[in-house]
Amino acid sequence: MKRLPFVFFLLSVLISADEVRLYHVDVSVLRQVEVVPADKETDEFDLDDFDWLGPVVKKAPFESRFLEKAEELRDCSKRVVAMMGFPEMKAEAVYDVDAEQLIVKANEEAHWLLRLGIERERARMIQITIGIYQLPGVDRKDQTGFLESPPKEAKLLHELSWNAISGQSMVIQSDQGTLQVESEIQWDAYDGFVDHRLDLESKVPQAEFHWSTGFSGVTGSNWIQEIGSLDGESTLLLVTRYDPVFSDGRLWNEWVEKEEGGFFLEEALLQRIRWKDPHGQVPGEGPNDGTRMFIVPPTLETFLMSDFDSAPVDDPFAPDSESDNNEAAKPRPSMKELLQQNGVEFREGDFAFHRRGSSELLVKLSPENLEILYAIIQPTGLGPPEYPYLEMTEIDGGDFHKDKVLRRTVIPMFFGQTGRAHMGNDLLVEAEMQRDQWNRNAELRLSLMKPGKKEDRPIIKTALVAKLDQPLMVKSEKVDGKQRTWFAVVRNKVLEQELNRFLKKRDKKR
Repeated sequence: MKRLPFVFFLLSVLISADEVRLYHVDVSVLRQVEVVPADKETDEFDLDDFDWLGPVVKKAPFESRFLEKAEELRDCSKRVVAMMGFPEMKAEAVYDVDAEQLIVKANEEAHWLLRLGIERERARMIQITIGIYQLPGVDRKDQTGFLESPPKEAKLLHELSWNAISGQSMVIQSDQGTLQVESEIQWDAYDGFVDHRLDLESKVPQAEFHWSTGFSGVTGSNWIQEIGSLDGESTLLLVTRYDPVFSDGRLWNEWVEKEEGGFFLEEALLQRIRWKDPHGQVPGEGPNDGTRMFIVPPTLETFLMSDFDSAPVDDPFAPDSESDNNEAAKPRPSMKELLQQNGVEFREGDFAFHRRGSSELLVKLSPENLEILYAIIQPTGLGPPEYPYLEMTEIDGGDFHKDKVLRRTVIPMFFGQTGRAHMGNDLLVEAEMQRDQWNRNAELRLSLMKPGKKEDRPIIKTALVAKLDQPLMVKSEKVDGKQRTWFAVVRNKVLEQELNRFLKKRDKKR
């Protein structure tokens, strides 16, 4: 802990211009950020008088559009600095009592620490939105990926939204029962990725299908997934979105505003997920000098120490200097030492600090060494999620690229787990995929059946090895000179890379 002031002194001297931000936060949340004197109990504080927050002032020490309608202001600058956790930081702050708004003038690093401190005390969940769209025509090209908004030519058939807590099962259905969902999500430590397992049944006219599967998503973004085509004339699309939301109903991306530019957290979150790209700037997430904050597993130090030559570490039960054998425990190696032993190089002024209680790893490194650090962290279970899915297409002929599509179904699924899709009333697809270690091929176990009597034989039941992104003929037959062919295409996307490409493409348009 002796290194704390020095590490964050380095941050504080990396001067950035002060700016004003508005935090929509209930005063009780500010109270929960634990900086009260040790001799006082929580229950002794009366939230109605606000004396613990700061004195009443007639005017804020700075100008801001957020102050135009304020009536009662409390100067809470001292408390805000204390909430950041580091006395080296500087800030001017007032609390608008009537509007329940915290208005702060500080540099970017101070705002960053304040936001992280407050967020830890606020309960959050995920707002899930799924929309089924119908798009004219059928295209064999890959249509799955991030998008700013659904295609203009797509017609919204039905949309459903609900809030969910990580790890809890949910059952949701529309009023008329046309859309029914059984769902469970898992939210990762970065608040950036979501694993979603669901049973989704649609009885929407012209969009009858039933999925039992799972896939991953990215919070604060729209993801488009093709469902398939029932008639060969139009394509069904599923647009999913995952938005963090507080227990008071406010969307996470709308609780902090900048003086200029308004809401920005959603954009910052999407940029932060690009952390594998060390050359990319992360707005609002630390200075633009290679400083990054990572959320790491609690076992990171143990993982790094597996090859570290320093046996005992800070064991409180180890013998001390006054014990019989007069042996003192060796000091725990610092995070910088551990990373150095694992190939990370530090320039003059670089640092690494691990805050164990919150699993935060703060580093300042060169772009090359940020890449090395990413490679070290990834094996501990923080690799970016993948999004595999299977496309099955029946063609009127034998040419996948040219002949007419008769019907088509697309199923996202996790590797190693079975995905099921009913398309209309006459087709059931079951599949399981395993990829190879080079991510070039996938072993595919596949069944196509006509729902009905148990004794009915499958149309297809087989196992194949498919090269990713390449059409593979699964079954072909000719009757009276007419050919019908089923093709399978297995795809796998790394969500972090897809998001990086999407943001770069979007930035070019802007």
